[in-house]
Amino acid sequence: MTATRLRGFVRAGALVFVLAAASPATPAGAQTLADAQRAIDVTQSVIDRASTTVSCSPGDLRLPCAYLAQAITLQQSARSSAGSGFYRDAIGLALRARDRAYSALRTGQDATGGEFVRLSIERTDALIGRVALVVRASESERARRQLDLAVELQAKAKSMAQAARPRAALTATSQARDRAFRALRLTDGATPGAPDRARAALERTDDLLRASAGMADVPTAQPAFAWARQLQERGWNRLRAGDAARALDLTLAARDELGRALDRADRAPSGARAPDSPPSGR
Repeated sequence: MTATRLRGFVRAGALVFVLAAASPATPAGAQTLADAQRAIDVTQSVIDRASTTVSCSPGDLRLPCAYLAQAITLQQSARSSAGSGFYRDAIGLALRARDRAYSALRTGQDATGGEFVRLSIERTDALIGRVALVVRASESERARRQLDLAVELQAKAKSMAQAARPRAALTATSQARDRAFRALRLTDGATPGAPDRARAALERTDDLLRASAGMADVPTAQPAFAWARQLQERGWNRLRAGDAARALDLTLAARDELGRALDRADRAPSGARAPDSPPSGR
């Protein structure tokens, strides 16, 4: 990418910051200073990691550095919003900053390093964390069993990553993610004709899409993620038209596409392949 194109990218990013700060699309449950500070602290840890990994000097126009600069600017806005009492805005800005920091890490690493696998595992951790409460509180024993399987597979993924087996770790975390999506589908699909349940399902999908906004920056994931957003928009339109059953079908389909986007983000970037498992010595 040329310096001219990168300067344009950074200028476009400035507009994104303005729009992000004005956007009301923030998690509905995050309304306290403690919630905002927690989100900011987690994001700061990712930014710090990206800063160490990417090592950008002043004026560095490489793509990872552009992402990192955006993350830092958004994080500053998040802190300002929290200080002014706009806690929901602070959460939304911190999440966007985290997405940009992850993008800096992703573009600065390849699948031959541990960071790529670590990012994939962290995405699954975030998904399981988001769906666990609603699944555990549901009346569906099948949904809870799927969630338990997701947790087991994720533990296996972490074990494989620690054993320097990145391909096995990516497979296991992808399977864990699939189980988590299945658990949420079983939970939300219990009463397909109820408007209040359809609305709750749509709101949960909105939350998942916001949390995965970084997929818009991953070439392999972009088409599926864009389609997920379109399906979700159609779902809201059907709910507004009074068709709750169709709205639920569409938001569940949006989650399926989001799952595909996350899986495609796990593919090795720039044609690189994750290394095979090291010899066992047997």
